[in-house]
Amino acid sequence: MAKTDPEHNAQRIAALEAALAEREARIQSLESRTSGAEAHRAVIYGFAQLAESRDDDTGEHLQRIRGLVSAIANEMVRQGHSHPNEPDPLTADQVDLMAETSQLHDIGKVSTPDAILLKPGRLTDDEWVQMRRHTMVGFDILNAMRQQWPEQDFLDVACRIALCHHENWDGGGYPLGLSGVAIPLCARIVSVADVYDALTHRRAYKEAMRHEDAVRIIVSESGRKFDPLVVQAFSAISEHFRDGGVSPLRLSA
Repeated sequence: MAKTDPEHNAQRIAALEAALAEREARIQSLESRTSGAEAHRAVIYGFAQLAESRDDDTGEHLQRIRGLVSAIANEMVRQGHSHPNEPDPLTADQVDLMAETSQLHDIGKVSTPDAILLKPGRLTDDEWVQMRRHTMVGFDILNAMRQQWPEQDFLDVACRIALCHHENWDGGGYPLGLSGVAIPLCARIVSVADVYDALTHRRAYKEAMRHEDAVRIIVSESGRKFDPLVVQAFSAISEHFRDGGVSPLRLSA
């Protein structure tokens, strides 16, 4: 029987123990990241539900926005187009975070009175001023959270979306009057998704519009209200959204 080398065996055992320790550390790291991701998803959904709590369409609206943003962003990644001076080009890794966080776009509406938010007719000038404040209120809420938990990347994205999703490509939006790529890309994508969903679903002050009419309006606003590249991506996949025949979530999966 061959003799064993105690020193060699000790080295093998040490190497095995090190490998097992490294594996355990990787598992713990993965579990921690998974737990953290689930936690921030729960925070996002809870706050988003709060923002939409006065709307009977709450859950479906949030899922539609999330799905539309995911589908449009994925199509932009697939097309590979971006503006030459884009400060934050879109990558596939950003899509899921952007889609999840988009559900917080209207968190600031928690401060909007029911008399304005659910008004069946046109808003007065003073009511429009109050309604538009939801972008700043949403930013203030999320920014306060970001200052407490600066390591949470989703809060940075959420702040940009809440503040800027009503900015227009030509500078005619609110609250800051930003234009072009000065508007965060995440907000430019949410803007198209939010308008499409608003046009094609019934609200207190209007009936739902046909899919083709909503698409026509969005395309007509390319370069004015909307980023042309976002509209290009939306147009390329818009037929998937007709009559709700294909869920945006399934399309982008």
